[in-house]
Amino acid sequence: MAQVKRRRESAGRTLPQMVTTILSGGLLAFGTALVLLLAAAWLMSSGKLGEGLTTQVCIGAAALGGLVGGFYTARTLRWRVLPAALGAALTGALLWVLAGAAGFGSVSAAGVGRLLAASLAGGGIAGILAAR
Repeated sequence: MAQVKRRRESAGRTLPQMVTTILSGGLLAFGTALVLLLAAAWLMSSGKLGEGLTTQVCIGAAALGGLVGGFYTARTLRWRVLPAALGAALTGALLWVLAGAAGFGSVSAAGVGRLLAASLAGGGIAGILAAR
């Protein structure tokens, strides 16, 4: 009976830790993608990167952001690494969708799908690599 009580208490303590770690990983994914997009905008404005690569750069930034945020989350929690990394990547992608909707008033379903797929792919890769 005492072991069951201890498990419930430890589960109660780890759930808030897991949620805050996933949220901080999502913020890290969002920030990483933001820095990459700012660097790409600087390269485009200086003429070193073509403007036709905008979609590819956005998808790549989402994937790398999901990778960084997912890897941080997976290495911090050390258990249930794949769902945690995917959760962080999803959080970062949803932050991008919210920022796009707030900034532009609307977002396209195709763009959101590509962004979510790239971010989840990065988070999935991070979760698989961190599990080893």
